[in-house]
Amino acid sequence: MREATVEYHDDDYNVQLVVVQCSLERGFRRSALQAENAVFLKKRESEGGAIEFQERYVAFHTHPECIAATKEIHNLDGAAMQFPDTTITLEDFLKLPEALIVLWEKAVYALNPHWVPELPSVLKKKIDQGELNRGGSDQGEVKEPGNS
Repeated sequence: MREATVEYHDDDYNVQLVVVQCSLERGFRRSALQAENAVFLKKRESEGGAIEFQERYVAFHTHPECIAATKEIHNLDGAAMQFPDTTITLEDFLKLPEALIVLWEKAVYALNPHWVPELPSVLKKKIDQGELNRGGSDQGEVKEPGNS
């Protein structure tokens, strides 16, 4: 199976993630995480917590897809904080740097394009016209084998 390496460095993290093209088994893991996240959000809502659209998106797409597609996580020397393993909860995932998540998600979708969520047509049109962008980062990179 194909894989890519995501490297991210900032004042707190110095981490390398190995992301893979997913098997059916990893797809099942993604589905299980989506179900766990639905329970978490429902509990929070029942306790009076408001859930924003972006948080639902991360709960049903970004978090389960990044976790399910990640084969290995390596904390590299010099990190102020240790990056959690692939059992990271949605609650902890939401606390990670956005720049890291953008790189991670980019690698996941490059290897698993069938997981790319369809954007509502209005947002897609704005992105296509350059009015919005999906973000980016100069704090890390995605390396595919043979492109070192």
